[in-house]
Parts: sequence; C-alpha cells; structure tokens
Amino acid sequence: MKIILPQLTAILPHLEELPAALLVTGGRAPSIDWLQKVAPEKMLFCADHGLDSCLDANLEPSFIIGDGDSMSEKAKKYMCTAKAQNLALPQEKDLTDTQAALSFIEKKCAKATIFVTGAFGGRFDHLFSTLFSLAFQKAPFVCAADEKEVLLFLKSGEKMTLNFSQAPLSLSLLPFSARCTGVSLQNVRWTLNNACLEQSYPYAVSNRAYSGDIKVSIDEGILGLYAFFAPESSITP
Repeated sequence: MKIILPQLTAILPHLEELPAALLVTGGRAPSIDWLQKVAPEKMLFCADHGLDSCLDANLEPSFIIGDGDSMSEKAKKYMCTAKAQNLALPQEKDLTDTQAALSFIEKKCAKATIFVTGAFGGRFDHLFSTLFSLAFQKAPFVCAADEKEVLLFLKSGEKMTLNFSQAPLSLSLLPFSARCTGVSLQNVRWTLNNACLEQSYPYAVSNRAYSGDIKVSIDEGILGLYAFFAPESSITP
C-alpha cells in the first residue's frame, strides 16, 4: 500500500490498498492548500472545531462529531443546513471529541486507514490523548499530519519505505509502547540495526534523513516515526 502526503510517500508492503478516512480535529489548523491536497478520495470527518478548517478549505464533511464548544458561529450556522450527519455529544463526557470521532470511524469503516490533521499545536493534554489514542487504534494504518509535522505509526512485524518530496528538518523514532524491539532505520545520519527503544528513555530523536529511500522496520511494539518540516514560506529557493 502507498500512503501519499504532500511532503512524502510511504510504502507499506504488508497492506493492500484500502479506503481512507480523514479526521480534521480542533488543534492547530492545517494550511488550506495542504488540506485540499490531502482530502480527495477520503471519507471526511470533523471533530468539533475541525469543521472550521474544512469550511475554510471549501470542503464538505460527511460526518460532524463533537459537543460544539469550540466551533465558530459560522460553523454552527453551517450545521443547520449541512448535509453531513451530525453526531452531537454532551460537553460533560469521558472521551474527548477526537477520541469519540476515532471510535465512530472504527465502527463505521473498520478496514479504513485513518489520517488525522489538526492534531498538533494547541493544548498538550489533548495532543497527548490524541497521539496515544491513535497509537492503539485497531485500524490497519494511522497517522497524524499537517504541513509542519507528520507522525506515522508502525506496529509489530511491520516495515515502511519512505521517500520525501520535501526534506524534513529532523526525523525521530518515538516508542509508544513500553519497549520497541528489533528496530532498524536506514539511509539516515545515525542508523539503527535491531535496536531496542525504551519509552522511559526516548533517545532516537533529531536524526537527519538522506535523499532516497528511508527504510524503517520493527519486530515488536508500537513505534512512531516523526518528521518535522520547515514551513514552505521559510524555505529559501
């Protein structure tokens, strides 16, 4: 299976081509141009304030999920006439709007890959909740991304080949399980070969990717591959 984002292409040989769901949440809004490039051919879901990002990009979601506490007045008016299915949630609840949306997506399209944007920035507690919820999703593949940051998840026995169309400023491996064993990373400044990464001592950060294919694999655990990009406006021609 091939995962395509504006900054990169990822090949996951263990997966066949699958339908995709895009969830837009209420953290830092992705750029309009980036969101418009990513949205086509994906079922579109919004979690609360994520609806504002969709409206700014002239995108119509199929599902709107949340308690409405962070939506703009424009978004609330849109919901009155929208064709999208609205799954209203109470403000006092155990799950965040994003967690509730992920649970709904898992039930609605269990075999779909899940892309989440609007996850980064904003409150750290929400980001923490979102990323760990993503790490333990049952979906075949999940990622969190916008034009500045991309986090791809690999689980036990999986491998991935990455090719960057925009060079990242840094590349990091983040253990989301207590231990990640048999981790290998090739075609970078500091390679790994059958390494063990501990969540209590996450040292494999701020690596530098070389041009060409980057290969990463894991034997056991849940591993996040994180890439940080300079905003396009700051890149010198």
